[in-house]
Amino acid sequence: METKAMKGPSNSVDIEGTFTSCDVIYIDIVEGQTELICRFNPQRNLVFVNDSYCRYFRKNRQELIGQSFMAFVHEKDRKQYAELLSSLDQANPVEMVEHRVILPGENIRWQQSTIRAIFDDRGHLAEYQAVGRDLTDRITAERALRESEKRYRKLIDRMFNGFALFEIIRDRNGKPVDCKFMQVNPAFEQITGQGSEEVLGKTLREVFPEFKQSWVDTCAQVAFNGEPFQFKKGFKKFGRELEILAYSPTQGQFATVFTDVTDRINMEKTLKERENNFRSLADNSNDGIRIATRKGEFVYANKRFSEITGYSLAELEKKNITDLDSPGVAHELEERHINLLEGKFSPTRYGSTIVHKNGKKIPVDVTASKTQWQGQPAAMVTIRDITLRRHMEEAIRNSANNFRNLANNANDGIIIAAEDGSIVYVNYRLAEMTGFRINKLRRSGIEAICHPDEVKKISKRHRLWLDGKTVPPRYQTILLKKEGLSLPVEVTASKTTWLGQPAVLWIIRDITLRKRIEEALGKVHNELERRVEERTKELVMTAEKLERKQNELLRHRLDLEKANKELVQTNTALSVLARNIDKKRDEAEKKIAQNISSQIIPLVKEIQTDKIPESSRAKLEVLTAYLMDLTPDSAKGHDIIVSLSSMELRVAVMIKNGFSSDDIARLLYISPHTVKTHRRNIRKKLRIKNSQVNLASYLRLKLGKMSNPSLDLH
Repeated sequence: METKAMKGPSNSVDIEGTFTSCDVIYIDIVEGQTELICRFNPQRNLVFVNDSYCRYFRKNRQELIGQSFMAFVHEKDRKQYAELLSSLDQANPVEMVEHRVILPGENIRWQQSTIRAIFDDRGHLAEYQAVGRDLTDRITAERALRESEKRYRKLIDRMFNGFALFEIIRDRNGKPVDCKFMQVNPAFEQITGQGSEEVLGKTLREVFPEFKQSWVDTCAQVAFNGEPFQFKKGFKKFGRELEILAYSPTQGQFATVFTDVTDRINMEKTLKERENNFRSLADNSNDGIRIATRKGEFVYANKRFSEITGYSLAELEKKNITDLDSPGVAHELEERHINLLEGKFSPTRYGSTIVHKNGKKIPVDVTASKTQWQGQPAAMVTIRDITLRRHMEEAIRNSANNFRNLANNANDGIIIAAEDGSIVYVNYRLAEMTGFRINKLRRSGIEAICHPDEVKKISKRHRLWLDGKTVPPRYQTILLKKEGLSLPVEVTASKTTWLGQPAVLWIIRDITLRKRIEEALGKVHNELERRVEERTKELVMTAEKLERKQNELLRHRLDLEKANKELVQTNTALSVLARNIDKKRDEAEKKIAQNISSQIIPLVKEIQTDKIPESSRAKLEVLTAYLMDLTPDSAKGHDIIVSLSSMELRVAVMIKNGFSSDDIARLLYISPHTVKTHRRNIRKKLRIKNSQVNLASYLRLKLGKMSNPSLDLH
């Protein structure tokens, strides 16, 4: 399996929304592609296949979806294919690979696939997309062509003539009896298989015994008379047929230059094979190929040419090149055809339109070259149907228009900068932000709108983006307005392409207001820090004062303990007297409480049941509270403590002490609305149904003489 890395930008513009005409065209293009397109999840199970993919593997879409993508990869290529998938990341999401696949019936074919890893917004792998095409015919043809070229090179290497220089050997009577090898070239060694060390200094008949005396006599005549002689001879020793030319370079010597005719025969066979290879390549080409004579008559057309034009091969043999051209260009193309064959200037690559058998015009790319057909000059033309490409170009133009509309109406500034830093695109919003005109911005570079202190940083980031290095995609910098004022911005950058060249896309957001808010927050933070520091100093001073007070209290305590010892003796004497007084007081309180409970309270309650004004009813409730105050202290306030929550007790004590609702909210760090809620709950729990009763007065009455420290906030 061969792997080829595809370098280039992996970023693209994604416009979300409902299907548009561009989306429909895109779907039609994908389903109409001859390429095999599929998608599979990270578990490598197929989630999408196009129609070409289904036809190729001879299965319908329902049979393929959910199957393992790797099941179709040849087992010898699976490990390397899996390693390739694992190597894809956001920095290098695309790879091209050639591998074998298994079709139904265990038929093995070759594919070339472009694999793209697709990541979600969080950078997690979402799925893979593979776009492939069948290479079996191409690889088979390439192998055959390589073998043919190998034989052809060997043929060329053996085309060099062999050379040998001889000297005639005569006996005592002067009669030629043999000839001696004086010199041979490498081609001689290649042709005869006899190395120079094997033949030099030896006679011809020692090396080649099959040469008879008559041949020696003929060569002697050449050596002494100077008349050249040419003949052919087969050599059984090395099984070759040679064409030999003998001539005399000097008196008594002759040289032979011989050609291996066997190689010529082999070459003719090879040329025949090459012609067959050409036909095989042409018949299986994805492009249409036709060969026409000077008169424009078709002498050859391949299957693809027949498919593009709609005519059968038999019908094409009866056609002229002008029969397939559009009427408006037929004369021009005929003139180009003649110029090409006559060696005059004629474009070899151009676009044109041919007329299908059904009358439909088909746009094509044409490549023309001069060739030979049966020894006569002819023109070979290759045509490629570019209908799909035209549709794709239209889709790209629509996409570009959509991008411009989106960019020109964006709330952020947008710049596309080329490799050299020049601005090749800028939207209206950036012009508004900087105060420059769009035309002026396009004629300048990114340095022109950058703050001098930021130029080096931005240029360095721009270069790193283009080089594919890891760079934070979002950062803050400072631009310059037309009037020279600084403009704080937030930049989001990504690598893209512009007219086929690498570029960097900048999305620029004005953060002036954000900066002002941050500055204001900073000032508030500093002010709070200052106040906290001052408050801390005050607390430290207070703590020092408390410590001094505590020391004073300690001294007073010692004094009091001393005085207490003195008073113990006095207290002992008074305790007897106090017990007598307490006893009499308890008896009086019990009697008063008994009279209030049995005589006065029932009368008050009876009055409350009568129809009296609300103001008088409130006074009666206060009177009742005063009467209850005359009961013993152990019973006072008990119902309040039990019925109220801790927070409600704290609010009640502060209400009793005369604090307003706003003061309570500030001191307890709660809202005034919460204080009002506590007031309502206190009235409800204490069963104060009359709204005329003043809550503060009621609580002072109930809690005024209580000594419970849990009710005291101070």
